[in-house]
Amino acid sequence: SMAVLNGTGRPGAILAAFVLGSYCVGLPLSYCFAFQVPTAPFAWWPEFAATRTHGLGILGIWLGGTCGYLTTTLVAAWKAVGTTNVWPQLVAQSRRTAELKKTASLSFVDHTLSMVESSVHQSPSKDGQDSMLLAFGTESLED
Repeated sequence: SMAVLNGTGRPGAILAAFVLGSYCVGLPLSYCFAFQVPTAPFAWWPEFAATRTHGLGILGIWLGGTCGYLTTTLVAAWKAVGTTNVWPQLVAQSRRTAELKKTASLSFVDHTLSMVESSVHQSPSKDGQDSMLLAFGTESLED
């Protein structure tokens, strides 16, 4: 689902999923599980039966993070599946973007070639043959 959102050019949806999952769900649940949850339901686990009355410690942090990333995945999947009715718009936008990139890269190549051509000039060599001298270099290239 993250790849679909990335491929369709919607980083805002990815950001929203991560903020909601990590900061709004994962972080508070990690705190609650690590420090606030009573350990009585976990009395079957020897570490919790003898050592603490509240909080699951590192296990609580792990559980909270897991819930946060699960939420992130569900929100991203919901946003990705919810785009089925806008695929024609996304395809048209992708085509426009590809054409703009193609035009921009061609103009960059043309500009680069004109810079190279302007930096090269013809000068006669010592033996009478023409050679190409680079304006910024000292070596000549024989034809």
